[in-house]
Amino acid sequence: MYEAQGRAALAQGAAGRTYTGGVHVDEAQVRRNQLYQERLEYYGHRYGERGSRYDSCVYCGKPSTVWDHIPALAVLEYMVENGVDAHMNPYKVRSCQKCNDTLQDQPIVTVIGRREYLLKRYEELAIDLQERIDHLRRINNWQK
Repeated sequence: MYEAQGRAALAQGAAGRTYTGGVHVDEAQVRRNQLYQERLEYYGHRYGERGSRYDSCVYCGKPSTVWDHIPALAVLEYMVENGVDAHMNPYKVRSCQKCNDTLQDQPIVTVIGRREYLLKRYEELAIDLQERIDHLRRINNWQK
């Protein structure tokens, strides 16, 4: 009995990760991917395409690799379940993976609003990054 519990404890790694066959599996990420696929299958037909002739991200201008759903699939699902989508015209635009990942399921329903959110978020990240760079430079100068 204890041996089985020990194996189960070893199989369960850091919070939410399972070790299976030499690979760490983030169970939460797997579930998020499943939910995304389910939502895409159920609600995907509602989205019209905008700017599909462009190969660049509508937010940052880098090469686009994915579609950004506006509103996000999770937000549309919530709206439909609560009867809020009566006049909603969902659409999707070309986006790079980084902008799409940063936006995630933000309840922002316009491209302009999503651009403003990204600008604010990227500025916050830039400040944090600059602070880290400055700290590393101070440490390197101190060690010389």
